[in-house]
Amino acid sequence: MRSSAILLFILLPSLVSAFLPVSRPFLFRDNQPLHMGIERLEFKIYADGRVEERVTGVKGGKCEIITDEINKALGKVVSNKPTEEMYESEITIQESVELTNGPNNKNGYSSW
Repeated sequence: MRSSAILLFILLPSLVSAFLPVSRPFLFRDNQPLHMGIERLEFKIYADGRVEERVTGVKGGKCEIITDEINKALGKVVSNKPTEEMYESEITIQESVELTNGPNNKNGYSSW
């Protein structure tokens, strides 16, 4: 009896967690995480004083505008290597939807 009670207490949390909702970010069709316009700056500071800077989430040449003042404060820029995002264009989508209901509709039915 005692061993079955211990086994129940060991298995119970794993069974209960199976029914909890899983928090996952929205995914694309190829199961890659969806990044919603997050701009990220990463800095690696080496022991000899060099600083490596990486910008992600910024399309086109805006990364240079964003990092210009930071680079001036850090000192002399020795090299610059653009990422693939530098050659991408930022896409802006605007959409408007109009819902009508009532006798003004052509067929007299609700449009939604």
